[in-house]
Amino acid sequence: MKNQNLLTSRLSFIFILFLVAGIGCSTKTETKQAPATAEELPPTKPTCEVEYSASSLKNALLAPSENIKLTVIKLHELAEGHHHERVSEQAAYVAGENVKLMNSAAYLSNLDSILAYCVQSAVTANSLQAHNESLAKTKLKSTVSNLESLSDRITAYVDRKIRIDKDICLTNKKMLENQIRLYFHTINTGIGTVESSLKSTCEDCLAKEIGFYESQIKSFREALIKAPTSQYKTVSRTLADLEHTLNELSTMHDSEEKHHAMETIERQLDRLRDELLDITGLSRL
Repeated sequence: MKNQNLLTSRLSFIFILFLVAGIGCSTKTETKQAPATAEELPPTKPTCEVEYSASSLKNALLAPSENIKLTVIKLHELAEGHHHERVSEQAAYVAGENVKLMNSAAYLSNLDSILAYCVQSAVTANSLQAHNESLAKTKLKSTVSNLESLSDRITAYVDRKIRIDKDICLTNKKMLENQIRLYFHTINTGIGTVESSLKSTCEDCLAKEIGFYESQIKSFREALIKAPTSQYKTVSRTLADLEHTLNELSTMHDSEEKHHAMETIERQLDRLRDELLDITGLSRL
């Protein structure tokens, strides 16, 4: 009987030990798990390497679009009166305001309409400032009419379609990609009009037209200095080659030489497009 009581006491003691150990393990497990539920990761915020207030950007888009519209109205009146020098001045101003508008548009997420309207407006205005003295009256009027149509589309798009509800927050990479698209389309489209101007008998008209694109190439190369990768050095060299060939073309008089220069420029543009697509990873420019 005494042995049985002793056995019962031992079993009771062992049971109590197991019970205490179980409670201790449970408490430790809960303690370990508690921080896991408490440590919820905060939502990731976008990286703002480039910032622009919504109100400032809206003004930076509105001002040049209004200037383009008002100046094109003046151009219409000047073209009627054949004031060639004034036409050149005002057309150059329109080209410059389109460049300002595109520089501001680089902060936007969607560039398709800007690429469609502003690039064509800038290129058309630049061609007009260079060649208006040599244009027939009907061609002069139709060019100005084309600019009027483009300015209406630009104004309508900026006024009604662009909605900037919050301050701009972009990465340097995204900003650079936008600039690349704008510069490339301006240069590529412009060189198309240069090719159509090669037969012009005006001595310095071609040089005036090309000068605008040489300036755009310089600005493009400056933008590439901020690129996050050294790969853009390759693109900068291609742009330098393109600028050099355009400069040579602007001084040429022989039609055969001009033809060969244009072939070189087309190859350089193809190389430039391939390099930009490869480096940016974009599916299209």
